[in-house]
Amino acid sequence: TMVVRRQAESMGDAKGRRKGQACEEDYRPNHHRRRQLEERRQLLCRQRCPPVRVHLSPLHTRLPRSRTPRSLNGSPCPLALALVLALLAAPINADVYLHYPPGSNNRLDEGGGNRNNNNRLFDSQNNAKGGYGYGGSATNKAPPVSFIAGSQLSVAWTAQHSCGSENAECQIVLQYMCNDLGPNGERHAPAGLPPSTPAIGEGPVRDGTDGNTPDPNNPDSARGLHEPASYFQACDARARNGGLYTADQKLNGPDARRTRQNPNGQRSGLECPEERDYYPYWHPTPWKDLAVMTNNLEMCEWYAAESQNVAPKNYCANEPQANNQPDCEAAGGVWSHVPPFGLP
Repeated sequence: TMVVRRQAESMGDAKGRRKGQACEEDYRPNHHRRRQLEERRQLLCRQRCPPVRVHLSPLHTRLPRSRTPRSLNGSPCPLALALVLALLAAPINADVYLHYPPGSNNRLDEGGGNRNNNNRLFDSQNNAKGGYGYGGSATNKAPPVSFIAGSQLSVAWTAQHSCGSENAECQIVLQYMCNDLGPNGERHAPAGLPPSTPAIGEGPVRDGTDGNTPDPNNPDSARGLHEPASYFQACDARARNGGLYTADQKLNGPDARRTRQNPNGQRSGLECPEERDYYPYWHPTPWKDLAVMTNNLEMCEWYAAESQNVAPKNYCANEPQANNQPDCEAAGGVWSHVPPFGLP
């Protein structure tokens, strides 16, 4: 089973950007030159970037926040993908809708009208009437959407808010996660995370038949699941990154569930809000990168180098509250790492 998510966020006016001020100065004075550079970039992308090909089975897709993607070979490019998905929408000015393959928008088997739970598996922040239910009913579920391995699949979505203009810095990150049952039916956590004990709350990725949000402290196999319970519990215990920009938001707690976009630590599925809102993340994540698209091409090399596809990610074993090596070792923990996925 594979879950795919697209992260899309509009960072707002360029004058308020943390990293985007240089872009504002570079792009605004000469729009004609900017168009020439963009046309050349797109030409190079067409020359260098083969279509991304992935086989997907049951359809789980989440559309989350905006980030900056890259192609799998490191070049910033548009994408063509072959997948089976579950969609999630962005925490900042999200309103991103996956049309094909059909994204759930947190909808389970609801038909027309509003979806029932906008925090079922992720922070969708979309219009409640959007999304596609899986069809059938809880007792007679429709077959999952399937695609032929090796085939190419176009992915279509709508981003409602400003993305890519000179007044907004925008990144879109496309990621996926796979996690089936083990060969003997083990419910293990997906790759990319520290070791955990197999349990109902660890896997597999599933849509479920119960539309309630999964409970990390009382897992239920009838409820859907993306990230495992152990992942959320580590996020809940870990100190947040105190160097992140919080604007005028008062974060109601010291853990990684609290971010500028989520100051009260509201739970959406079993996402880690800090990981959801910042890319590339500095601790282990189950999400593998497919592509990063950005209007700030100066960031591409950094994205490519820091992706967990190629870079190990650290955590504190035995003392999960520590988010850096000195604090970890001072608390008696072992500063450890999860190896990279080994993907291009």
